[in-house]
Amino acid sequence: MQLTKKKGCIIILVGFILFFVMMCSTGIAMFKFALKEGGEQNKRDSLRKKEELRFDNLPVIKAALVDTNRIKTPFSKKEANVCFMNFGITTLHHRSRRGKNDISDRRYYVTEYATEFTLFKNREIKLLINGKEYVLKSKRIILTDVNYAREKRRAGNIGSIFSTKEKYDEVLFLEGHEKYREEYKITKEQLDEYLKELNVFCSFRDEYDMINCYYFSRFDSKNTPNDCDLFIENYHLKEIVYNVGDTISFKGKIVNNEVVPLY
Repeated sequence: MQLTKKKGCIIILVGFILFFVMMCSTGIAMFKFALKEGGEQNKRDSLRKKEELRFDNLPVIKAALVDTNRIKTPFSKKEANVCFMNFGITTLHHRSRRGKNDISDRRYYVTEYATEFTLFKNREIKLLINGKEYVLKSKRIILTDVNYAREKRRAGNIGSIFSTKEKYDEVLFLEGHEKYREEYKITKEQLDEYLKELNVFCSFRDEYDMINCYYFSRFDSKNTPNDCDLFIENYHLKEIVYNVGDTISFKGKIVNNEVVPLY
């Protein structure tokens, strides 16, 4: 009887030791994982700060636009000498907060635009830099001074901004959702106008991979590329309009008598 009890105590002791060792091993593994993740995060933060510093230190060219060619902007349909396009997206974010009695889930939207601006119509433009005329041949540049406030100064001004609309897309592209047009109070004229601008927006799909993904997800969903992120709420395309005499400021330098944009 005593031997049986002794065996039982030994088994319990061994089980406890194994459990203790397992818990310690798990704790050590989790600690190492946390250290690794923290190290990776610090590394990412360090690289991001270095990239931001590198970007901030890139030289800036300030040039006067002297190109007299005229174009019609894609969305506002107004004449201008030069138009750049700026692409952006809106995504839905979640943030949980623990209160005294419950956990609240806050949802909010974030809209971000690309740092690069794409030249509409893909043509060369003439610039005057320090009294000398140059030709900008690059399709994309990083503008550093845009007149977002629409002040009275000679800088690029915001033209029209086209944004995709989820409710309009539902009515247009989701099967059986025509009934929602009345529910959403969308008139046929509004829908026709949206579709017209949407076709213009989709014409930029060769310029932007995300617009290409949007195009397939709406017009040809069966052939949507596998690498497309479809968890984006809205897409945006903004016009930045310049006329003769306006100042174009961008990241770049003069090399061998040519304008070289920097990124």
